[in-house]
Amino acid sequence: VTALSVEEINLSNKINFSFFAMFTGDSNLLTGSYKSDEPDNKLCVFYEEKPFIITLSEKGGYTRSSFLKRRDGSYLYAKGYELVHFRSGSSSGSGSSGTIISRRFVEKNIENILEDSENKIWVALYQGGVICHPPSGDKLSSGIAVSYLGDKTVTSLIEDKTGNFWFTTIDDGVYYLPAKLGLNYAA
Repeated sequence: VTALSVEEINLSNKINFSFFAMFTGDSNLLTGSYKSDEPDNKLCVFYEEKPFIITLSEKGGYTRSSFLKRRDGSYLYAKGYELVHFRSGSSSGSGSSGTIISRRFVEKNIENILEDSENKIWVALYQGGVICHPPSGDKLSSGIAVSYLGDKTVTSLIEDKTGNFWFTTIDDGVYYLPAKLGLNYAA
């Protein structure tokens, strides 16, 4: 039996940050938190050779973070009440290591995020249900969002292959939102 050795990857000893996203050689994405000597409330995205630093609006604390690669090649990062939409690396088109496209703030902590088959962005909240943002080109919509599940804490959400949505909650079980709403008539 041959034992494998685990190798530590030195993220950076020159940049202070609290959270990171790192692309592996096969374009997979690793995310996590990082304890530096003087932690700053920053997300450091390691893409190609130059890191892209995003200063976050609030202290890191113990809130959950979520990271999502969108179909258009941009990314969403959620931490606490903040949702940051950005492009990283050469996909930013600006010659820099990245560009922030938009930021959105919600009233409750973000638990999870999803982009559905129609490019809507779904945001699961702690004691705030789910918010659905309609598609809006290459930016997060600033239009009217639709809310579901009231003050439930939604921990995960998926869209199945037929377009139905499934939501898991803390203490309240699983909820189902059908893709097509039907009309029910009562006589």
